[in-house]
Order: sequence, then C-alpha cells, then structure tokens
Amino acid sequence: MIPILTAEQIRAADNYTIKHEPIASIDLMERASAAFVGKFKELVSLDNCVAIVCGAGNNGGDGFAIARLLDQEGYSVSCYEVFINQRSSDCEVNRMRYLKANTVIDISNEKKIKFNEAVIVDGLFGSGLNRAITEDRIKHTINAINDSKKAVVAINIPSGLFRDRIEGVGAVIKADYTITFGSPKMSFLFPETGNLVGEFHIIDIGLDRNYVKSIDSSFF
Repeated sequence: MIPILTAEQIRAADNYTIKHEPIASIDLMERASAAFVGKFKELVSLDNCVAIVCGAGNNGGDGFAIARLLDQEGYSVSCYEVFINQRSSDCEVNRMRYLKANTVIDISNEKKIKFNEAVIVDGLFGSGLNRAITEDRIKHTINAINDSKKAVVAINIPSGLFRDRIEGVGAVIKADYTITFGSPKMSFLFPETGNLVGEFHIIDIGLDRNYVKSIDSSFF
C-alpha cells in the first residue's frame, strides 16, 4: 500500500532529507526535476514541442529546471512565466540557470495567450497552495491552458488544486497527466477533483526512506 501524506508531512520529509542527507534544497529540486523528466520522456515523444508555464514559487522553480533539462534532452522547449509578487530563492536560481542559454517569455499581462506547442507543462502552483486562485491574470493563464486543447502535464499537482481537501477550489488546471512527487495527494482520489488530475504517475525524488516509513498516515 502507498501512504497518502499531508502537505505538512511531506514538507517535514523534505526538511528532514535536506538536513540529514544532507542536501541543499536547490539540489533536491534538481533531483525532483530530473525524476520528472525521466517519466516525461516515457509519456511524451521527442518530436513534440513543449511549453513550460512557470509561476514564481518552488513549482515554478521545478518548471525552469525541467525546461532546462528537457532542452538538454533535445526537446523543442518554450518557457513562459507569470510573475506573482516575489520569486522563491530556488525559483530565482533555476530561472537564472535557464536564462544562461535560453529566453523566458513573460505572459503576466498578456490579453491573449496562445500556445502553439503540442504539450503544455503546468508549473504555476504546487501542492502548498492554501487558497483558491481568484487573481484575474492567473485565472486568465489557467483558462488559456485549459482552452488550448493541447496535452497538459502537471508538475506534482494541477495548479489551483489543493492537496488535502476538495472544498473551496477556484480556477484549476485540467491535466491529462500529473507527475507527482513521492506519494499521491488526497484530492487525486475524490470524484469532485480527480477528473482534473488525469492519469497520475508517482515518482521517487529520494526523500529519506526511513523517515517517510515512520510517518503515521491514516490513508493509503
């Protein structure tokens, strides 16, 4: 059986791994992004052009890292960003790494957003989201992705979906595939929200196995 961990439990596992492996948070992000790319390559062939849409938090940091790694794998990649307040430190590092050899397209204030790529990777918000998405420019981006009729792959969780609850959801990405880190999320398994996740795949990002086994979960 696979335990279903809460946002607080997985955050604690992240922190424990960072402290006791030890590994820097940016290196753990790199490891998670590489694991994502490994699964992505199984799902999406190299002849598909890929759009990566990044927010300003750690999910966006994953997105910038994934964009760089997919580019290195030979995919044709376009990287878009929606700037929201202030970038997390790891997001900023991976954005700058990507910018060393590529450009980022800012769609924060675009009135009409059109994606010509065959596949869109959603890196707007991660599993730490705790409020409904109501800001117009974010909703506009989510609607543009959902209306694009392109295949959508979510990083860890479709943006706008809460990890541990189903009530109070606002604008949400509707994914065809979700490549999720470590364990499934509770919201993946309810009919009210499970249809937004698509086919989900769990990938190992190297969190401390003994610590994860010690976590007490009521759900599997």
